[in-house]
Amino acid sequence: MTTLADVYVFDLDGTLCISKQPLPEPIREALRALAASNRVAILTGGTLTQIQTQVLDLLPDVPLWAYGCSGTQYQQPNQPPVYSEIPIKDRQTIIAAVKKKIKELGYWCDNPAGDVIEDRVSQITFSALGQYADPELKHAWDTDGSKRQRIIEAITPHLNGYAAHAGGSTSIDITHPNQTKQQGITLIAEHLNVPISAITFIGDDLQLGGNDYPVTLTEAQTIPTRNWLHTLQLIKKFNE
Repeated sequence: MTTLADVYVFDLDGTLCISKQPLPEPIREALRALAASNRVAILTGGTLTQIQTQVLDLLPDVPLWAYGCSGTQYQQPNQPPVYSEIPIKDRQTIIAAVKKKIKELGYWCDNPAGDVIEDRVSQITFSALGQYADPELKHAWDTDGSKRQRIIEAITPHLNGYAAHAGGSTSIDITHPNQTKQQGITLIAEHLNVPISAITFIGDDLQLGGNDYPVTLTEAQTIPTRNWLHTLQLIKKFNE
């Protein structure tokens, strides 16, 4: 087998699976083979619970490192989960400000599929159509990113120093300042005791403004993917 990196790190939704859906069976088998000879981690803006449901529960025999909310929630193999936290008063202030500004902009969804604003303890996430909206509707909502950028500009002055950045195709994440996947990659390197340059990251949103873009600011190798089928082909090459 040709080892391209000591550590492979994957985004989740849009990279390993369809948004909020379990890993497809071919991806499961490919990751199992990859993890047999390499260390494999998941780094997503979604929660650790989401990673558990979509990935870890389906691969209980595979040693995977899981990093949710851009690394503010994580679980190493055979270890208890670790969570950082935004103080509850700050979370309440953020939620109120985001809801008010979204309504003023006319982007509030009255019939969402799931929560529009989710308190993830270490992160507040706004999802325009609800967390569990149809993936096709999500992708069509803001194809050029302009809506999310408009929202970010509107809410930022009201976040008391916390930072807003694009998440998934309809979402915006509010976190501690600079808590992006750039810091998530740094944390993974520390936990696995490797230089950042030894990490290969695969994601579907690496372009400027995308939620995977901060990884390009590190020394990690980055590989863009179009969807889980494309990722499957990449993993097969890694396994050669």
